[in-house]
Amino acid sequence: MDSDRHSPRRGFAQILAGTAVGQVLTFFALPFLSRIYDSDQFGVLTFTLSIVAILTPVALLGFDQAVLQPRQDREVAPIAFAGIAVLVVVAVMLSCVVAWGPTPSTIDPELRPFLALAVPGLLIVTGLATVLTQLAVRNGRYGSIGNRNTAQSIAITTAQLSFGGLARSAGFSGLVTGALIGTTLGAVLLAPYGRQYTRRVSLRECLNAVAEYWRFPLVFAPMTALTLLAQQTPLLFVIFYFGVAEGGQVGMAERLVAVPLALIGMAASSVFTGELSQALRNDTTHKARVYLKTSLWLTTPAILALLGLYILAPVAFPVFLGDGWHTAAVIAQTMAVVAATRMLANPVRSAFRVLGRARVLTLVESTRVLLLLAAIALTLAMGLGLVPSLLALYTALAVADVMSWVLGLVVSRQADSAPGSR
Repeated sequence: MDSDRHSPRRGFAQILAGTAVGQVLTFFALPFLSRIYDSDQFGVLTFTLSIVAILTPVALLGFDQAVLQPRQDREVAPIAFAGIAVLVVVAVMLSCVVAWGPTPSTIDPELRPFLALAVPGLLIVTGLATVLTQLAVRNGRYGSIGNRNTAQSIAITTAQLSFGGLARSAGFSGLVTGALIGTTLGAVLLAPYGRQYTRRVSLRECLNAVAEYWRFPLVFAPMTALTLLAQQTPLLFVIFYFGVAEGGQVGMAERLVAVPLALIGMAASSVFTGELSQALRNDTTHKARVYLKTSLWLTTPAILALLGLYILAPVAFPVFLGDGWHTAAVIAQTMAVVAATRMLANPVRSAFRVLGRARVLTLVESTRVLLLLAAIALTLAMGLGLVPSLLALYTALAVADVMSWVLGLVVSRQADSAPGSR
């Protein structure tokens, strides 16, 4: 398989090119979507995507990352099967919670039956796509990930525009349905990379895999979920504290900010994880070099993201999105610093999982949570408004990103100096 691997530079370019097509289409579709759907409807979409993002690593038990570890391809199937089996169970439980459990009071109660089916469905296809993406990364087939990103973005945007006529239908969300359709297509396109690992596995093999890679379900999956929860905290806080319409404003701002992050960050993350895993399997002393090289690639776009949001967002957003989205422009400006730090830190955060540094990752995420709790306490104690509250929360996340990057470099250098590395 290694002879078929794409080089890191070529892989980065392939994922970047593939993602760019989809992201450009998504970007230029936003002026139409923002005029078809209002901030309440974007709030429902953003709330749904946040819940799915937070639950996916927990539902997979972190085994989507563990499939990169085995030296022999035969050992991959039990790991993947264990994660997917738990994913289905969690999706069923989620359906019950959405149907009968607590949700933000500002979300239309008529949406409950629809969301009770759509949200678990989105969780399942997102989990499957996540596992299949990691299998493609294991093989170094980065070009296929880029092609998937293109097709998925096109399908999501096309479906959301197509359902625009039903935008205000009771008990239905065209935005959520579009996300479900596009993500399903993305999983289908990566299915060939799962087929080569498909074989019959016994319960004993699955249990042995869980026992061998226990750090993933007990440490890395919860920590990944905690990272995502922290990143989604500003949005969820706004939805529950200020309302779903304000959450829609935050969701629109984050949607636009996510374009460069997804365009570049996803490509860098996939290549970095694949190459670092390869260096680990071969016991080579290139881990810190991979870490620094990836970070160097990301420095320029991080600076451009910071300057672009701070300078251009207040002017460009209202013109681009239309009336009713002025708050999103101000929110995007408050995200300038955290967008830059996230661009640098997110793609290389997998170093903790790949290198098995559970304690360091726990320290990073615990500190992130403490910083966020302090920001929330400050917000509530001072009775801050929407924008000052978000500024406090985003600043806390930016500080945590810087700490995460520094400690990631430290563990990479430690791995290079460990006995057995050459």
